[in-house]
Amino acid sequence: MITHYEIDGDGPPLVLVNSLGTTMEMWRPQVTPLGARFRLVRFDNRGHGGTPYGVPGGLLDGASGGPAGGVPGGFPHGAPGGPPSGAGRSSAGVDRSDYDVDRPPTGGDHASHGADREGRGADSPFTVDDLAGDVADLLDHLGIERAHVAGVSLGGAVAMRLAVTRPERVDRLVLISTAARIGTLEGWTKRAAVVRADGCASISGAAMGRWFSSAFIEDQSDTVAAFRQRFDDCDREGYAACCEALGAMDQRADLARIAAPALVVAGTADEVTTPADAAFLDEHLPDSRVLLAEGAKHLLTAERPDWFNRAVVEFLEGDRS
Repeated sequence: MITHYEIDGDGPPLVLVNSLGTTMEMWRPQVTPLGARFRLVRFDNRGHGGTPYGVPGGLLDGASGGPAGGVPGGFPHGAPGGPPSGAGRSSAGVDRSDYDVDRPPTGGDHASHGADREGRGADSPFTVDDLAGDVADLLDHLGIERAHVAGVSLGGAVAMRLAVTRPERVDRLVLISTAARIGTLEGWTKRAAVVRADGCASISGAAMGRWFSSAFIEDQSDTVAAFRQRFDDCDREGYAACCEALGAMDQRADLARIAAPALVVAGTADEVTTPADAAFLDEHLPDSRVLLAEGAKHLLTAERPDWFNRAVVEFLEGDRS
């Protein structure tokens, strides 16, 4: 299913799994420092960047990227898209008047509302399990038997699922701005409907405010504009299907099955996956530790790259005892 990937650096393999609404370019601040110590595997998820939505399972012949030198991994870096659509009913008839399109409601105990913990909903074309299977297929394609895996938000959920379903493939985990259960089925379903009706650009402005602090948005406007453009360019069906997969996911009961040592990283100002979510992971994972980035929001890999890169190196190269 992954048709666009790149390999950077040399050393023990480290797979980097993207957040929802991003491409593998989100890891640009990590490529040089981490690539000096690890063989980085970056790729685009279904419906994001260079990997189209709706491709039959498995890697396409001639998948771009990789050591053979396929298609260069360039992505558009234009100015920010237009302002997000106003509240109320859209032209497609989707009622958004009472919905924060970037922060799915999290009520109560994050009840799964009938979804199974592997992330398969009645209407979802694929699941978080399927996305984990995509990673395993890519590792097979590259001849990598076992790797460290780091993931942000959706990517962290995929990394955990890979560690549960294919533990022999995972060495150590880095779980960034993620949770065992993110939002609710209702919230993600409504977001998917908004995006199908109005496109990803209709919610990208709100997303940037959740991803980055106001200081970062002001000081690094070009970086934020590039993230927003890539968000706007996501395939609306692919993005919506990922929303539905997240809505159906609940991995709380499976955390005890994860044998891989895990570093849990969170920003203290993250309103999407909070420090409390990170503490829950740390409490229920058998072998874990937590690091908090003071004042950082959701995409701390971009907002605090030097701090994050040092933490990853120390964890992945540290003594196992």
